[in-house]
Amino acid sequence: MVLIAVGAFMDASPTISPAERFYLSQALIGFASLLFLAQAVAIGFARMRSRAASSSSFVVLLRSVRVSAGSWVAHCSGPSRYFARKFIRHELVQSIVVSDPLVAAAFRPVRRN
Repeated sequence: MVLIAVGAFMDASPTISPAERFYLSQALIGFASLLFLAQAVAIGFARMRSRAASSSSFVVLLRSVRVSAGSWVAHCSGPSRYFARKFIRHELVQSIVVSDPLVAAAFRPVRRN
């Protein structure tokens, strides 16, 4: 869990950065998730095999948690993505200097014949 937290902290910068910056942090999160989730599922299956009467309960619980967590994340990430895009757009517009000749050329209307 600590490795997942470290990887998430490495990605927490609000700046726009190249994809190469995320290789290490995403590898760290993936490795830690593999270690943590593999043990959790293995323990769950071992408990399921030890209780023959309620063997389907773990599978049902695992499936329902995955579905509900997926829908919850999709529901919560929508507004945050909207506000992040709005913030980034605002920051980009603030950095535009109209007196710059390259910027002025980009905003000049194009004549069509």
